[in-house]
Amino acid sequence: MTRAFTIIIVLLLVVSCDREYKNCFEAELPKAREIQVCNDLWQVCEKKARVTAEEACAAFKPTD
Repeated sequence: MTRAFTIIIVLLLVVSCDREYKNCFEAELPKAREIQVCNDLWQVCEKKARVTAEEACAAFKPTD
């Protein structure tokens, strides 16, 4: 029973570790999409928006 409880706690901690980064990224991505001005393919614009949002949330990104 103790082992199962410990495993569950560890899994919850691992899952919640990068939640702050994900929250920030989800909030910043729509903003970054609005400010990207490009006439290229939409994939290029989306990539630029994701990079911009990632840079804005770098402080929250978990270390690998």
